[in-house]
Amino acid sequence: MESYLKDKDDSIQQAEQRMMQENKALTAKLEASEAQNAVSYQAGKQEMVKELAEEIDDIQYNSQAEGCGLEDRGITDRYEAMAHGWERHKDAVTELLPTL
Repeated sequence: MESYLKDKDDSIQQAEQRMMQENKALTAKLEASEAQNAVSYQAGKQEMVKELAEEIDDIQYNSQAEGCGLEDRGITDRYEAMAHGWERHKDAVTELLPTL
């Protein structure tokens, strides 16, 4: 009986060691996968910023439309005009974000 229990104990210890080794291997694979995902995420994020920059660069300034907007609002002060232009273009850029 004692020999039987010792054999069972040895089997359990061997199984525990195998499980620990498998756990270490799976943990290493998970960490590698997470690292790869982080790299992919950063690459995607950089590509998205690049595309946004290109979209912003493609926005054409329309002096007639901007001037008309200023006239319609009765804006004659250059600081008010600058604030108006800032808000208009901020809105235009914000509209581009969901497309990325």
